[in-house]
Amino acid sequence: AAQAAGWREKAARDMDIIIDDDVPEAKPDSSIDKALKAKKRQLDSLLTRPMFPKGFSYKYPTLNDPAALTWSEEKALQVMKNAIVSGELKKEKRKSKNAPLLKLEKALKKN
Repeated sequence: AAQAAGWREKAARDMDIIIDDDVPEAKPDSSIDKALKAKKRQLDSLLTRPMFPKGFSYKYPTLNDPAALTWSEEKALQVMKNAIVSGELKKEKRKSKNAPLLKLEKALKKN
């Protein structure tokens, strides 16, 4: 605080400015300094600890995540059967959409 006041006075003299004595000087609050020092110590302690746990895989970040390892109870055979059925349904759906065009194409080929 004394350094700041000295700097202010020196700068005022260099610029030939008169400093008003009516302006109250801000008094530093020691509790703020203590809280700031405590927060700095807390930050330093947090920064010294590793951010990721031991054994963390940077290549495969979900490797250690149990939520990412949800398994489906559906068997492989059932998955394939469902895929075949849904594929057949898609084919039938496409056929029904294109049926008028297919009939027209057949009629044109006959002529």
